[in-house]
Amino acid sequence: MNNLNNKGKKPGTKRVFSKNNMVFIRKEVTNSSGSNDDEWYPVNFQWIPVISLRENLRLTNENIRE
Repeated sequence: MNNLNNKGKKPGTKRVFSKNNMVFIRKEVTNSSGSNDDEWYPVNFQWIPVISLRENLRLTNENIRE
């Protein structure tokens, strides 16, 4: 079975970029002439320190094991 969609990308693949601590996601839209344009939308995303993430994951793993 082919896991690619009609544009040759795997399902769920999104193009993103970050700028000035903001993350943007690309959405392809068809304009009035029928060609595709890219529009970029900000993602509701919050940066957290790696140390906080590591501590949260450690605590979560400990709770799962209990």
